[in-house]
Amino acid sequence: MTRAKAERRLADWEQFAASLFDGYEFGLDDYRNDLDGRRLLDDAALDDAQRRRLDVADAVVRAATDAAAVCVWGSQVAASERFEPDRHWFYFRVPKQPGDELAADLKRLR
Repeated sequence: MTRAKAERRLADWEQFAASLFDGYEFGLDDYRNDLDGRRLLDDAALDDAQRRRLDVADAVVRAATDAAAVCVWGSQVAASERFEPDRHWFYFRVPKQPGDELAADLKRLR
């Protein structure tokens, strides 16, 4: 990932984190997409300042979400992709204030 792309992804993650306190207004597909952006940051070559920003945004996401009973991709995808709750923690969290669409989508997860 280029430095510019990593910076854009980091800025997107920061914006996502900040938006969670207002309630997540989109559905599960959008939520997963936002979380996939975070996963890509794990492999990005971030400098020290970017790494600190990522840590701050991650803390905000943790504060604005609750632990989920299952991975937001579902149990089958989590197993096939080898998503681990410790390493891929963001896939195992849901907003404390999900909008109606996301709340309905999350109820169907298994």
